[in-house]
Amino acid sequence: MNEKDDLTRFAEMAERLAQHGWFVRVETVDATSQPAVIYFAVGKNSSREAIAAVLDDPRIERGDQVTWIDQLTPTEILSYVLGPDEVRTYGKRTQGLRGYWLVQRPLSKTSRSLRSRLTRSDTGT
Repeated sequence: MNEKDDLTRFAEMAERLAQHGWFVRVETVDATSQPAVIYFAVGKNSSREAIAAVLDDPRIERGDQVTWIDQLTPTEILSYVLGPDEVRTYGKRTQGLRGYWLVQRPLSKTSRSLRSRLTRSDTGT
């Protein structure tokens, strides 16, 4: 393959990606299990559309709350290969006995950018 083929393939992939993306944090209030935090990457044009898409997700129940939202950079959209109108979860954390959030999906399988966002959102920094 040559450089021209790589550029063509990159351009074709970029056309299939979302123009705008959002990273959304939801706190659940499920009475049958421990409270949890679920993270979503959403390919929508506005934060309002992203929140609506997350609240329509079957894992979200009445009373669950969006507690944080941040716009994804074009590099993050590309690295997640996030498509238009796509709603994708990135792990669920439950609160442990001592009040610590326990990760139910290993963070080693997430990108460095996503790990820093998860850390930042939990610490408030």
